[in-house]
Amino acid sequence: MLLFSCNIQQTPKVTSNNFTWLKGSWTQEMGNTKLIETWDYSSKNLLSGSSFYIKNLDTIYTEILKIEIQQDGLYYSAAVSNQNNGKSVKFGLISKITADTLIFENKYHDFPQRINYIKAKNDTLKTFIDGYNKGVYKKTDFLFTK
Repeated sequence: MLLFSCNIQQTPKVTSNNFTWLKGSWTQEMGNTKLIETWDYSSKNLLSGSSFYIKNLDTIYTEILKIEIQQDGLYYSAAVSNQNNGKSVKFGLISKITADTLIFENKYHDFPQRINYIKAKNDTLKTFIDGYNKGVYKKTDFLFTK
């Protein structure tokens, strides 16, 4: 008689509790330029955000952001003011939900193909975007504080 033991682990259900640490206003200062990213709940399944660069008190770049729980998973979308005719680009969660990391991917987007959020501390957020731009790998790091 053969006995097999199977340890089947189910992926935990995605809930907004998985990424409450992202809520708030995050800032990165680079000389006379500031990058500000803000996140807040619009509903229990939708975290709405915005990202903008301010240089010498002028807003020079904006994005409208969303992280949304849908029936088939968790998605990040970004609508950049001067790209893609203002339409949002969608990225799907590719990593398991952890207490401090979210990784989203869209292999078909020109750049970036991945967007990464990592909670470093309660008041520090590391993010980076990466992928291939015209055949050349590129990575841009950001370090935000609350």
